[in-house]
Amino acid sequence: MGSLEGQSELRADTLGARAGLGIDIEVGRLEVREGGVISANANEGSTGNAGSLTVKANDVDVRNGGGIETLSFSNGAAGDISIMTERLKLANSEITSRSGFGSGQACRGMGGSFAMESVADFVWNTQVKQGISLWSLLIRYC
Repeated sequence: MGSLEGQSELRADTLGARAGLGIDIEVGRLEVREGGVISANANEGSTGNAGSLTVKANDVDVRNGGGIETLSFSNGAAGDISIMTERLKLANSEITSRSGFGSGQACRGMGGSFAMESVADFVWNTQVKQGISLWSLLIRYC
């Protein structure tokens, strides 16, 4: 089991011209809660794109302020997020790929894509959604 909580962070950020390497996680169960964050970002001042974030787990539980995210604070694009799980629980938290942060221009880099695969149960703020085989959402904030 992997767990991040209490303001813990697992980060892979790009600070310069090169693209971020991203994060790949493969565990039986992943919990991200109580302010814990897994992120791959393009930081302010960088020109490289953020890396992608991939999670493979039987169960993924993101709750109470936890987050899985790829963000762009620069001209680089936010990375893609891919979650392969049988059960995803999301409560009072977020999984997001977006841009438009930092000083200067409001929108510079593009947001990435978000894909969930093989989800049998999706619990969102205590509501169970069953039988999701593939859900993909492209988020581009400006």
